[in-house]
Amino acid sequence: MNNHSFENGTIIFSEPHAQPALIRNILEKTPVLAGVQTISLANYLRSLESSAKDPTAFFCETARICDEMKDELEVLGSMLVFPQTIKEIADFMLELDAYDVDVDGLPESTPKERDVKKCLQRLSGCDLPGKTIRSAFDRLLAQTNHRPIYLSNSDEDHLTAKYYRRLLSNGARLLDFTAYSPTPILHHAVNSRAEALGIAQKIASDPMDFHKQMVVCLDPATDLPVLKANFTRLNLPFTVLSESFVLPEAELFIRLMKYSETQCIENWVSVLSLSCFSDAYPLINYIEDFGIPLSALLSPLHHVNDAMKDSTLWDGTQKKTYLQMEERAEELRRSTESILKKASLACDATWKEKVEVLYSICVEQSKDTEEGRLALLQVKRVLEKAVPLLTTHPQGTDLLNFLDGALRSRPKTNSSGVLITDLGHFHIPGIQRIFVMSASQKNYPQMATYSGLFDDVYREKTGLPSLKERYEAHMKRVDDLFTWSPELVFSYATGNYEGKSNELSFEIESFCEKYKVKAKPWPLVEATGRFKGEPKLSQENMKALLYPNGEVKGSISAIERFFECPYKYFLATALRLRTKPEAKIETNIIGTLMHAIFEHAIEQHHKDYPKMEDSAIAELAQPYFTDLHRLYPHRSDYIETLKNRLLTQVRKVFDRLVQIEAETLFIPSHTGMKFERDLQIHPSITLKLGGFIDRVDTTADQLRIMDYKSSGKKLSEKKVLTGQQLQLMTYLWIASEELRKEAAGAYYISLKQENTPIQAGKVSLRPVKVEEYDEAFWQEQAWKIHKLKGWTFADPRNLDFKGRNIDKLKLNKDGNVVTMGKPYSIELVKQALNELYTDFGRRIADADISRSCTPDACTYCDFVRMCQFRGEPLNVKNRTTLKKLQKGDGDQ
Repeated sequence: MNNHSFENGTIIFSEPHAQPALIRNILEKTPVLAGVQTISLANYLRSLESSAKDPTAFFCETARICDEMKDELEVLGSMLVFPQTIKEIADFMLELDAYDVDVDGLPESTPKERDVKKCLQRLSGCDLPGKTIRSAFDRLLAQTNHRPIYLSNSDEDHLTAKYYRRLLSNGARLLDFTAYSPTPILHHAVNSRAEALGIAQKIASDPMDFHKQMVVCLDPATDLPVLKANFTRLNLPFTVLSESFVLPEAELFIRLMKYSETQCIENWVSVLSLSCFSDAYPLINYIEDFGIPLSALLSPLHHVNDAMKDSTLWDGTQKKTYLQMEERAEELRRSTESILKKASLACDATWKEKVEVLYSICVEQSKDTEEGRLALLQVKRVLEKAVPLLTTHPQGTDLLNFLDGALRSRPKTNSSGVLITDLGHFHIPGIQRIFVMSASQKNYPQMATYSGLFDDVYREKTGLPSLKERYEAHMKRVDDLFTWSPELVFSYATGNYEGKSNELSFEIESFCEKYKVKAKPWPLVEATGRFKGEPKLSQENMKALLYPNGEVKGSISAIERFFECPYKYFLATALRLRTKPEAKIETNIIGTLMHAIFEHAIEQHHKDYPKMEDSAIAELAQPYFTDLHRLYPHRSDYIETLKNRLLTQVRKVFDRLVQIEAETLFIPSHTGMKFERDLQIHPSITLKLGGFIDRVDTTADQLRIMDYKSSGKKLSEKKVLTGQQLQLMTYLWIASEELRKEAAGAYYISLKQENTPIQAGKVSLRPVKVEEYDEAFWQEQAWKIHKLKGWTFADPRNLDFKGRNIDKLKLNKDGNVVTMGKPYSIELVKQALNELYTDFGRRIADADISRSCTPDACTYCDFVRMCQFRGEPLNVKNRTTLKKLQKGDGDQ
């Protein structure tokens, strides 16, 4: 902006979003600015005419008139019950009044046009603000002869621009800003996320002051979230001028009104989910997870305590977790109980009294900040204007909520740091660099059109500005973008997240071609914001966190987690980080229930458990489902479906196990066998290993481990030697020593119904012959998939009489059961396990918390977001001195 000297009493008209930057820009050139008023023209005219009709009151008056007229109209009567339609009619009437358009001249060639004209003619008899505003403007025109008036070109609307032209012709002066001729820069990126990163990195690495730079988002819905995220991550100060922020007080009033109209738990949860109850989510989760009714919130919560008393399904850890959740929910219930009671009692009061009570709740919950006080003031003004006029209206609540809904957001007027705006708010003085983001054909030049009742076709028949006039004014305004700053950077994404391509805007492309500028990719620094080095911890701190007394307590699965990723183990075991507990019916509960049914079935029926009748299986399962029904009464249908699914699955698994149990000498002897074992894994560290073995089968001198799995699982020698699959072998090692029996084998029992790919038959070419497979063949193929998977260590004849139930066993030509390949050596397995646990001890003693991840370690990791591992997965290696674990192959 060029130098101006402003006299005392000068008025500068500028739109609100541009005023802070305008004042700062003036002060840079004029140190003293006394007696100068900066205000928008609309606000100034309203200040001259305090008697002007309030828009809220006019909306209510429009609603009343529309309600009276709805039966008189040909086609629009049913639409007049909707607040949005009433708002559209009221706004159009105010627009006609502002432009001084005579409603008697409106078109009436169609039933819709006749209905619209009839409504507007009735509204034209109301006390409209247009006349008083025009009178105020005439008084302003008279002041231009003796009072300096300046106009700032700052994205004014069409009517304001019309007023500006009249002021200029009457002596007002336009603030003349420098028109630059920048050589544009053109960048592209693969998508808007990369585009935002490129802009943020350019601003972060450049010495130009933040407040002298601006980003114009041509697609705010897509651009703003990624732009704000990158600015925040790089710690760049910014202000979003064209964004609105939520007024929680207005939203709270709306939701309380909805609750007062329909008292139900869903509407009350909607109230609790607002930001003014920011810590209420444990209560919301408790309500939703356990199906708590509204009435239960008026007294102390005890549902979980009652449901879990004397239960069969829940163990001590689950009970403790759920009871802690109930205690936290009870604390929050007590803190919100008075609000619930007050809101519930208000439902029986008159409509006006109810509004007053609910507003008083908003006052109590409002934050004692300037924003909170301003929000309450806006809500109060709407209520004071609207409630007297809507008390008898049949849609009073909906209309009042609609009015408050319009207050839910308002534009920000402060401007610090990098300014982020849209194409309608870029005329900010003092900007030295503009980034134009998402400059594609779809997003520029963004000429707005009208739809709905008063679309462009209808407007062409009125005295309002035509589409052509609006287009010319719009293009004149957006063309300023090319001359508004010394530096101009255009950017666009070549594609979107759906994989569709984008083309550069034609106007922007032509502008760049004039300067022979071609698009270049954004020079992104991909490592920005990511960890480059490995996390490190001193040995002293590792000891203090993990084994302060020289003992490490843990399960086998925790040790496996260490070999997958030491950092994951450190976060979960040393720091004891946990995901937030949830009280939902988990998807893995089928496996948990099947484990329990197997355990009780074997205890009652021993080796004959697979022959149990369906009714006996159902009787075993019923106590667990009774517990589920008690804890989740609102999920009864789902629980019954779960029960039917489980019983069907158990029956199918039992049917498979009839043959397996009949063709072995082994009998189940231990279920849920608890073990504890101390292992010296380092001179200064003892590993206290503990857990439960699903099932141990024995003969007089041998044993085998049977481990239930909800999914198909195989034992991998590579994973054993790399420490990723320790569980089954450790079970076998410990059980054989505890029970003093020879280790014969260790196997997985799949509780899953595996899909079996089958063929209808085969075709032989010489001679040509088609052989169709029958059901017996299909059953044989299915049986192969469902064999016991694992390793065999001893003579297999007692394990499987016919060699058809365990994987890698077969009948030889002499009719004897033999292993395919060499059997595994329990001594080599024990040696490997000792070496692996010792390796674990050495590495934790060395404070190894590296993010050396195996290929699948990050897939289901709870810490993947905080870890931010971006390297290549570890090429897992054998961590023992053994090459193989089969007999005769244990060369070191």
